[in-house]
Amino acid sequence: MQTFKIKGNPVGKVLMTQREVKLMRIPRYKVRASHLPKWDRIKRYFDWKDSIALQMTTQKPICHEGAVAMSFHFFLHRPNSIKKSINQHIKKPDISNLIKSVEDSLKNICYKDDNQIVSIVAQKEYASEEAGVLITLTKVPEGA
Repeated sequence: MQTFKIKGNPVGKVLMTQREVKLMRIPRYKVRASHLPKWDRIKRYFDWKDSIALQMTTQKPICHEGAVAMSFHFFLHRPNSIKKSINQHIKKPDISNLIKSVEDSLKNICYKDDNQIVSIVAQKEYASEEAGVLITLTKVPEGA
């Protein structure tokens, strides 16, 4: 079992068309004003993926060949408008997109392909200290 702590504000996966993927190759100052909100969201997503990959390589994970089980605990930034007594994060981004963004980032770092993941447990809440994600990766024994 391996446990990793990734720092930074988690960002959910952004659904993109081929046109939007090409849009990311254009510098921001050349992007039409109507495309800027989507461009910024996509940029944050790619920055988050790069941050995960960079932080994971410093933690020296083992790249698994067989089936793996994963556990995610997301800690998201608490806005000032939310009371301290509320811990459950019930706003966007939704947990499935948060999982997808981390799964895509860990491909070829912790496992060859994300189809090796056979079990996922996930939770999201407001961070009491710093935002990030706690990832637990467990190799599933064959025949289990």
